[in-house]
Amino acid sequence: MKNLSFGLGVSLMLGLVIGANFTYVNGFQTDKLPVTTMECYQIAGKSLQEKDYRTCQKALERALQLGSSHPQFVYRLAVAQTQVGDTSGAVARLKQLAGMQAEYPIETDADLAALKANPEFQSVVAAFEKNRKPVSQASVKFTIGEKDLIPEGITWDPVDQVYFVGSIYKQKILRIDRAGKVTEFVPSGQDGLGPVIGLKVDPKRRWLWACSAWEKRGDAPVGGDGGVFRYDLKTGRLLQKYELKNQPVAHFLNDLALDSQGGAFVTDSETSSVYVIRPGKSELELFVQSPELIYPNGLALTPDGKQLFVAQYDGIILVDVKTKKLSRLTHPETVTVAGIDGLSLNGRSLIAVQNSFEPNRVIRFDLNSKLNQVERAEVLEARNPHFVIPTTGTMAGKEYVVLANSQLDRLGPDGNLTEPEKLKEVVGLRLRLTK
Repeated sequence: MKNLSFGLGVSLMLGLVIGANFTYVNGFQTDKLPVTTMECYQIAGKSLQEKDYRTCQKALERALQLGSSHPQFVYRLAVAQTQVGDTSGAVARLKQLAGMQAEYPIETDADLAALKANPEFQSVVAAFEKNRKPVSQASVKFTIGEKDLIPEGITWDPVDQVYFVGSIYKQKILRIDRAGKVTEFVPSGQDGLGPVIGLKVDPKRRWLWACSAWEKRGDAPVGGDGGVFRYDLKTGRLLQKYELKNQPVAHFLNDLALDSQGGAFVTDSETSSVYVIRPGKSELELFVQSPELIYPNGLALTPDGKQLFVAQYDGIILVDVKTKKLSRLTHPETVTVAGIDGLSLNGRSLIAVQNSFEPNRVIRFDLNSKLNQVERAEVLEARNPHFVIPTTGTMAGKEYVVLANSQLDRLGPDGNLTEPEKLKEVVGLRLRLTK
């Protein structure tokens, strides 16, 4: 699920200092260099507020050195470089963004006005203009008439060839058959089900797994404590509920990856954690927790069960399942693996929905044989007219089907819908994959 506060991007992340306890003088003279990208963002946020662009520059350079690839921070680094007179460095960063196929109105940004005298600036403007052209190959797979659904998760059952879609606002799970007929699989609030986020089907055992995330509307929690629900695909009966109490800290169980033994890994976005449900066990067990996991979201497990891909705010973290060692998925400078919501593994490629920067898009990352480095990236869909915060997708044979319009922007901070009359039918888009 897209975290809307993080989705505000630079204005929030760099405008707030979240518990920073670092000291710096004369630019960046600290007792030790930051060891996580979040520490860098905290320093950059404070220095930006104080218009200390030199420190902001150094902090963001350190973040990129540590593996961050979020376009918003690359852009902010270009602004900081411009303000300290490093125009050639700023243009180089804008070229990097253009290579990521990002888009920013650099020609009208007053903070970049000093770059206009650089002879290469206009070529970068032209590159951004080219990036604004739609990339479109998708067709409509299904529609859902309940405009106020506010869906997030989707999964495919290859046995019955049906889709399941979860609703945040209505707290239920829908089933969509091959003819496009929509029925309720789990009605609103049944079994204590709260807002539904991630969904996954275990086709072998005929189970449907669902993340139900705790949510606040005003002062009252909706859906109670967070939990993972496991249902019988044939009967719709609840088989097991794995609860995670929201005291003393709140949790946000976001997405799942299933192993071959009947277990599951689950991201907890609020606590920078991944939990595991062991086969035959009845509780969630903390698997890994790290400040490197900034709002962990979508995840995927290799078929051999040895490596877990965890999408977090500014990149993808690899987790060795046996040793629990964390490392970064590396990539070329002109590729960003940041801002990912849904994540799927398809052979040696990761298919991802990037929705925390513009343009929202579906992208494929082709990996090396060790599955630890991106060799090539290809945008599969961007600027589709149906896109209104696309969230997650699912592999369905040789197709990838993505929820195009979650319309999460219509869900207010109090949990109520804003301007519900502007809601549209929910659309699932189909992309045919050639590899």
